[in-house]
Amino acid sequence: MNNKNNFSSCKIPILLFVATRLWIFAVTCLIYGFWGCELPQTSPVWHGGLQKENIFLEPWRRWDALWFLQVVREGYHYRPDAQSNITIFPLYPFLIKIIAGIIGNQVLTGLIISNLCLLLLCVLLYRLTSEKLGGVAAFWGVLFLLLFPTGFLLSGVYSESLLIMLAVATFLSARRRVWWLCGVTGMLAGATRLTGLILFPAMVLEYLSQKRFRLRECHRDFFFLFLMPIGGLTYFLYLYKLTGDFFAYFEAQKHWGHHLTSPIFSFFYEAAMDLNFTVALDLTSAVIFIILSILVFRRLGAAYGFYSLAVVLVAMSATKLFGLPRYVLAAFPAFMVLGELIRWKPLRWALALALAALQVYCMYNFINWKISF
Repeated sequence: MNNKNNFSSCKIPILLFVATRLWIFAVTCLIYGFWGCELPQTSPVWHGGLQKENIFLEPWRRWDALWFLQVVREGYHYRPDAQSNITIFPLYPFLIKIIAGIIGNQVLTGLIISNLCLLLLCVLLYRLTSEKLGGVAAFWGVLFLLLFPTGFLLSGVYSESLLIMLAVATFLSARRRVWWLCGVTGMLAGATRLTGLILFPAMVLEYLSQKRFRLRECHRDFFFLFLMPIGGLTYFLYLYKLTGDFFAYFEAQKHWGHHLTSPIFSFFYEAAMDLNFTVALDLTSAVIFIILSILVFRRLGAAYGFYSLAVVLVAMSATKLFGLPRYVLAAFPAFMVLGELIRWKPLRWALALALAALQVYCMYNFINWKISF
């Protein structure tokens, strides 16, 4: 019976993955084949290590993917007066470098890694949501994540799928009380993106809440959680050795216009800009995910709510909301709650179709160098 249930809990998310990825890759090939434009001439990074152009790979060699690939080819370098690739955390490009030695094509390797991580993410998220909110919420939560306007990046040469898969695995391990695994997956998430470091306080909160905040009931397994900051801290120590500045990562972010500020200031700074699709998507993403994250506290508990809200607020604390529709993908508990929140079936399908239409529009602009996420 358990084996049958496990198979059933895997079959649905696998079908969702396969259906939406066939859709994504078909649309990207179609867009690039009929309307795709050439690489811009604005920066030498765009032309570093050109792959053989083809209709399947070329749509994905865009924007930040080129920075990931530059790290793979050249390693890290830092320029205090210009954009530098040290804003890329090491785990994802490291995996590409290792596996590309076998496959031979870095873009294809990145796509394979991202989509394998996405497949595992779908299975883990479906299982976690089913246990917390039920199977219906699990189905729609996974589908809404996959169809979100920036959800196509989960299949691209970006670290999002790896990060979110590790984050979901961390929460699922905590639910199973397998704290050593929780510590390991959290550590790997911290080596993937800065967002991964948010998992440490979230898991401390989850551990204590499971003990009803009775410190006497804490055991030695609590110390496994202190593995989690190691991934991120090791990278910052490496940057200190490379640049002489432990906080060089944050200095490098300034060349993308990211300065540490309050989320409220960032929101109104963006709201004061001329309204266009990108600004509207940024502001809408901020409002919706703050609301959903607040609902997460009630439906899923303090650790989930803290993590989801922290992901959104940290992403909003950089002067501009540039890239926010991509960064909120990591706030996976919000998608879990969204899957449960909308209970009228026609409205669910209407939302799914609307998200899919926006996703196509985002893909078109992304492939044609009009919108970066």
